[in-house]
Amino acid sequence: MAKQKYEDQEIVCFPSALLDKIGRWSGFLPGHDWLLQEILECACYKNRADVEEDEDWLQVISYIVLESCGSFFCYERAPTSGEKRLRGKLSIGIGGHAKYRQDDTYDGEPNDGYWMEVLSREAHREVLEEVAILANSDVATGFTVGYLYRDATPVDRVHFGVVEVWELAERKPIQMQDTELSNGEWVTWQKLWENYNNLEGWSQELLCGLPISYDVMNRTSRLL
Repeated sequence: MAKQKYEDQEIVCFPSALLDKIGRWSGFLPGHDWLLQEILECACYKNRADVEEDEDWLQVISYIVLESCGSFFCYERAPTSGEKRLRGKLSIGIGGHAKYRQDDTYDGEPNDGYWMEVLSREAHREVLEEVAILANSDVATGFTVGYLYRDATPVDRVHFGVVEVWELAERKPIQMQDTELSNGEWVTWQKLWENYNNLEGWSQELLCGLPISYDVMNRTSRLL
């Protein structure tokens, strides 16, 4: 099924052996700007159908947290969501795979600057496809705060999240563009904790690991 569904998608991946080199973990890893550099140095495009169940490769996922005036954007994955395991779950992360685009151009071998540009572009594309906001002027600050990796299931073991926080200058109503997402609203950190058991796994990890005072963290790995 995966072969048929994803055979036309080329996505950004990197060898999972890199995690063995630096020391595997399970959960949210804050900070560590140098890790993104390590990932970009060995990144490449792979056919999604070929790596969907291949634990030798990690598929890079942009996971964008929207924050404004002390509240965080939370939404529900609809019962019709393509990812059955996530149906009905709440999430504070927007995003998805970083995909190859026909107009991608680079001289010689892709370098880390090229991959950074791809991740930035694809993060923006995913957000714009899923929620009805975010012209660049809506984002006051955007920065990478850490990474998500879980080893609980085969699906977990082939995905790797690059977590960014995008601070919106103004808290405004957000409409969902994607029909697989619903019930979007701004909520407090406390409200998220009250709904912990209803959150998807990655959002649970973020809730436990992302400090409320994330603004004092190193912000040098900006993708905006």
